[in-house]
Amino acid sequence: MSNSPEDRERREAELTREVADRAIRRLNLLEHLFLMVAAGAALVAGLLVAWLLSQSLGWNFRTTWAVSALLLFILPAGVSGWRVRREERDWLQRRAARDPAAAETSNPRHGAASGRADHHGDPHGGDSLRSSDSST
Repeated sequence: MSNSPEDRERREAELTREVADRAIRRLNLLEHLFLMVAAGAALVAGLLVAWLLSQSLGWNFRTTWAVSALLLFILPAGVSGWRVRREERDWLQRRAARDPAAAETSNPRHGAASGRADHHGDPHGGDSLRSSDSST
């Protein structure tokens, strides 16, 4: 095995890619954990709201629980998604003002040029170390 600078750079790049892959997997796991906790919290809060409304106003408990739990989950998620998209749009506008050519290649609306279009709120529009393998 050669210890040329190219081989060292290749090994360092592979190690960096492995570390990035591991970090992405852990962040995905953490994201799913937060999502499950938020869903559980919405169910419990919806239960409390439904119990209070069924006792005070005589509304149907199950229907009230379903509606309130969905609202308590969907409304915060919608506000959060709106804020993330606004931040991405602002970031892309600032980047386009600095370097129009670079902003075009990282715009999530251009599909294949940026990898996965949704990239879980990445304000950099999907630019990652794994640009060649964005299927995971």
